[in-house]
Amino acid sequence: DTSSQFKGVDPATLTKEKGFPNYIRAIAEARITNEHLATLPNEKLVSLNADPNLKEPTFAQYHQMWADREKLVAAGDDAKITIEGETFKGKEAVEAFDKDERTKNAHRGNFSQRQFALLNEYWAIVDDKKQAEFLAEHKDEIGVKPRDEWLRSHPKENAELAVWGQAKILTKEAYTAFNSLVKELDIPDNAIPEFAVPPGDLAEDHFNYIEIVSEFGASSAEAKLFRLEHGELTKWGMATLGWDSNIGLRGIEYYRLQIKSRDAQTEYDAIEVTEDRQKYLEDNPEFRDDRRRMDAMEYQIPENQIEDYVEYYTIDRAGYEDDWFLMEHLDFYNTMVDFGI
Repeated sequence: DTSSQFKGVDPATLTKEKGFPNYIRAIAEARITNEHLATLPNEKLVSLNADPNLKEPTFAQYHQMWADREKLVAAGDDAKITIEGETFKGKEAVEAFDKDERTKNAHRGNFSQRQFALLNEYWAIVDDKKQAEFLAEHKDEIGVKPRDEWLRSHPKENAELAVWGQAKILTKEAYTAFNSLVKELDIPDNAIPEFAVPPGDLAEDHFNYIEIVSEFGASSAEAKLFRLEHGELTKWGMATLGWDSNIGLRGIEYYRLQIKSRDAQTEYDAIEVTEDRQKYLEDNPEFRDDRRRMDAMEYQIPENQIEDYVEYYTIDRAGYEDDWFLMEHLDFYNTMVDFGI
């Protein structure tokens, strides 16, 4: 590990005049970046445990761990900690704290007092709809990964890590910096980590996809729709990044309907009484029919029979009218029989 040789060394001192090629300075800079990233949470703050009954520490406990670590750092040579009967001082106190099984993940608590207050407020909300609305309002503060957000706001450092295969490029700005750095350091194409950068013709789509994943998540309808609409990007992602290959099972229209219906679905899910849910569907026929369309797609009903499915389950019929409908739509009837619906 070449970077270990430059621990504590200021990269600015690693100049050509002193016999250091540019790539040595870049390695030292990447080391410093990695050291900083290691102090940032790598998960969404809202995903940290909030249940004190679980074995995993809560976000509040992590926050206190980080505060305790900061006190040790601030104390400098006067820092002192005793672990299992052994006392450590100065820098060794911080190192011991970081290695202790109980506090080794203290970095998960490295967030501001405001973020801490927002997390408390979020978890105090018992209504699912109101909780989701609160998260949407404060997504930039508690609904993102601090480590990724730091890389997004530091494209040069993101590019430096990507050159050495230690990070994926997260923004177009980092992509530009990456290409410049490759030329500056005279790195041959076959030495560039394959996962680090997409082919030039896919770059814009790739970074648009990253933005979607950052906002909605990789398993969201938005992300799945984007992948289905950008086939070449998806092929590259599956071959290079190990993306899920089952993305197309439900089709483009399914995810479009899912996105279109999201707000109405949230309102519907918040209704507890069956009769009230039925009334909501009656008052929102477009949403009701779109739900049926998605049901049909989940059953893999042929596309030309989806509207038959919607009509069959939407319209109340008396007597034998259901049978007559099926007789008039024999292909649909046979599909229903074949699928056991």
